[in-house]
Amino acid sequence: MVEHLAELARGRCSITEELILSTAEEDPAYAEILAGVLYLHDDLAYHAGLEARRAQDHALLDDATRLLAASIDAGEIARTAVAIMVGKVADACAVDVVTDAKLTRLAGPSDARATTTRGHNDPVAVAFATGHTQQPPASDDAPALLALPLIARGRRLGVLSLERHGPGRSFDADDLTLAEELTRRVALALDNAVLLDEARRAVKARDLFLALVSHELKNPLQALMLQTELLASRTPDARTTIKSVLRAAERIDRLVGDLADVAASEAGRLTVQPSAHDVAASLAEASEPFGEFCQARGLHYALELTDDLPRAAHDRDRLAQVLGNLVGNAIAATQPGGSIVVSTRLQVGAIVVSVTDTGSGIAPAELAHVFDTYYRAPDADYRGAGLGLAIARAIVEAHGGRMWVESRLGEGSSFSFSLPAA
Repeated sequence: MVEHLAELARGRCSITEELILSTAEEDPAYAEILAGVLYLHDDLAYHAGLEARRAQDHALLDDATRLLAASIDAGEIARTAVAIMVGKVADACAVDVVTDAKLTRLAGPSDARATTTRGHNDPVAVAFATGHTQQPPASDDAPALLALPLIARGRRLGVLSLERHGPGRSFDADDLTLAEELTRRVALALDNAVLLDEARRAVKARDLFLALVSHELKNPLQALMLQTELLASRTPDARTTIKSVLRAAERIDRLVGDLADVAASEAGRLTVQPSAHDVAASLAEASEPFGEFCQARGLHYALELTDDLPRAAHDRDRLAQVLGNLVGNAIAATQPGGSIVVSTRLQVGAIVVSVTDTGSGIAPAELAHVFDTYYRAPDADYRGAGLGLAIARAIVEAHGGRMWVESRLGEGSSFSFSLPAA
């Protein structure tokens, strides 16, 4: 008896049913003990097998998560799914996705039905139509089949099908659980690829539209502005009305330019042409229109430049565009009697330019979004498309600098940007 228990402790057992039967005639009590030891051994072996399978399944799920996340291409994801399944879960695997209202084979064995409308009773078609796993009854003359719908965010993307060949090779409950977990990961990866593809196509369509708008509107707007200026010079009595028309045309022209800049920035094509210039001179030139405009609005405007500012490589036109956007926003946010100051300071290796106002300020919850494209604060009391700050930051970053904001609600804001010193 001790010998058999020692074997059990080592994970082995030499007790057989024949030994128990032969012992039962001579010593029934001892035979019952042997039967108990054999049962204990079998139970331990069964649970050890379950633990080993669970560990193996968890490792497979971890590998699948890592491998599927490595790609953003739907075809490659489908091929990766097949490679994961075959040999570990099934003998064959296929991934069908819905395209133009029909299931199309994306990876796996070729199938004449893959690019045609499947029959109503086809397990793959049923799985897709119902959103439920299909497991037809096993038979000797057909492989065991699982058809699992690929569903992500409530949307049916296709079907992953698994086959096992040979007698006794059916899928049990544990196989089904593992297959469904793997299918869920495949669906999430495919959904991410679909979303990315949709986003790319949307961006491309938007860029094409903006390019068309910019191209088709620029020339007529320029002609309109020139003709309006000419008309104003020849018709003094209607000069005020004509100037209103001209200002409206100029706003449209700026908006078209802003839209083109935003599209170029998001596509990584925003162009700047920096060369070494006197930063103080560039800022002074860009600031010239602001003093008169602020005075007309009852605002105090000041340009405070640090002495001996070093030269810096910058695009003067683009710098004027940045300053115009920042000062324009400050004017819109500041009530009569307030002030706007453009100032500079030196940091290690950089020149910092700040535009500070005594306006309404920005709520803390809005600060994280002020540079987002098309963003306008919910309580903004001035017009704008939400493009100026996004464009200004993109221009500064194209120069190798950065832009940030500090603000207190009711006290004003300070927008700053840096330019690398030459």
